Amino acid sequence: MKVAMVSNFFPPEAKGGAEIYAGDLANELVARGIEVDVITSTRLRARTERRGNLTVKFFHSLPPLPGVTSDFLGYNFNPWARRLSRDLARGTYDLVHVHNVNSSIMLSPLLGALHGPTVCHIHDHWPVCYRGVMYDTWNQRPCVSERSSCCFNPGRRTIGRLNLALRARLLRRLKDRVHKFITPSQHMSRALVSRGFVNIDKIRFVRLGLDLSKVPKEPNSRSNGFLFVGRNVRYKNAQFPIGLLSRGHVDSRAFFKIIGGDSWDTTNAIAKLNEGQRARVRILGPVPREAVFEELVRSRGLLLPSLVPENSPLIAHEALACGTPILCSDTGGTRELVEESGAGQVLSIEDAGSWEKAIGALVNGSFPEFSRRAVGYARSNLGIAKSADGVMAVYDEVCR
Repeated sequence: MKVAMVSNFFPPEAKGGAEIYAGDLANELVARGIEVDVITSTRLRARTERRGNLTVKFFHSLPPLPGVTSDFLGYNFNPWARRLSRDLARGTYDLVHVHNVNSSIMLSPLLGALHGPTVCHIHDHWPVCYRGVMYDTWNQRPCVSERSSCCFNPGRRTIGRLNLALRARLLRRLKDRVHKFITPSQHMSRALVSRGFVNIDKIRFVRLGLDLSKVPKEPNSRSNGFLFVGRNVRYKNAQFPIGLLSRGHVDSRAFFKIIGGDSWDTTNAIAKLNEGQRARVRILGPVPREAVFEELVRSRGLLLPSLVPENSPLIAHEALACGTPILCSDTGGTRELVEESGAGQVLSIEDAGSWEKAIGALVNGSFPEFSRRAVGYARSNLGIAKSADGVMAVYDEVCR
């Protein structure tokens, strides 16, 4: 079988969880004898890399001045992706596997390149939310529906209405063109159906996986540090652990490290802490994935206090593989992963006291049991081989 895998970015340039997963999945499929051509974007030089049965074609397809063009192009049209799409259309593939539709790979001209069996992996909410995150960034509240007043800032809402109308037509074409959609959480399956994007019979649920051989060996002891990992966006809620410190009720032995969440809001929140509280929080900024793993295996817990229902963030899978319990907000696919694994607690973002108690419990003795559950669940359910089994079952269904 020869598969074309379309990904916004790809290792070594990948940063997001969806792109890292696409890399691990491609390697696993190649190890099983499948020939994989990856078609992807690059910030560096256009090139083709061949690694045995894995060929990675890097195209320049990022729109210039994204802050200016994003509201005009949306997910609709990317003229800079024509070479990428032409290469995809010319290929002789048994199946095309699309990972998300994002800034460098938009609905048109991608739709024109999809002719045969096609599978589409849904890694965020882009089919049902223009911004993909279920969050109204202008009014700072969760997304209720896809409309110009939610999706676009004032001054751009007229073009926004036209953008959304075109997007709706293109999404209908995508729904018809794709044979099966893969979601990594039951939450996402429900969201796609409830928002009217697609019927449940076209959705297959396959958990994400990761290469467990990349997980570092667990140390003999853990610190009392709690880790936050997330992009520099408000809905990830990097300010939450700082807010807990400001209340003065977190166990005095606990401290926090924040990866990737450095922003004006975070810096401003830290400035309001007293000297003792400031000594208990450290901003690490963006770090390589290997460094994230090293921090995870040394930490007492991972905090995921997101304000939005996330799909299935890879950092949660990585934490479980490292034996690190998760404390998360009570929404989205993260909630179902924590509940299914039994390796953490699901908490209301409105109840700061429950987070303080959960942190104290991990410091005071509940950690070993939660950690044991995390490792056991990851080994049984979160290896890339198991995820590839599910993906290949979808391939077989589509190609038979």
